[in-house]
Amino acid sequence: TKDRKGEMKALRRLLTLNEHLLEKMAMDYVILDTNPGMSYASINSVAASDLVLVISTWDASDLAGAQGMVNELYNMLEKRAIVLMNKIPEQLLIDKAMRGRLTDQFKKAFKLPVIDLLPCYCDVLRQERSTIMAIERPKHPFSRSLVEVAKRIREK
Repeated sequence: TKDRKGEMKALRRLLTLNEHLLEKMAMDYVILDTNPGMSYASINSVAASDLVLVISTWDASDLAGAQGMVNELYNMLEKRAIVLMNKIPEQLLIDKAMRGRLTDQFKKAFKLPVIDLLPCYCDVLRQERSTIMAIERPKHPFSRSLVEVAKRIREK
């Protein structure tokens, strides 16, 4: 169909762009940030990726949706994936043993490695969408957590 041809063309362009950025422009990484779901843009982004970072929150519907994407799409495309849990209630992360149990719980749920559990920071939630937290507030615990997550991703 016409839509399918257009999406195949879009995938080819995305793969070409990815190759150009990595090889011709000597970029170390290309990060494709896409909305979760089964849209062609999301599927193409996953198809063009070497590693998929699945970000989910503690919310039951978000967890179910992310698990569905992993089971239905990422596994089918045989993509390497890791999980980052976000907005976890801070009181659950204070105790090291509890944090370990939660990490194990999410590993079992996704059947994937869990790279980190990030607490919920209400001040981050209140930020304007136009704010780039890591640039404007690099000393904030959330920004520091992202630096650690980036280091762990590089190790993968």
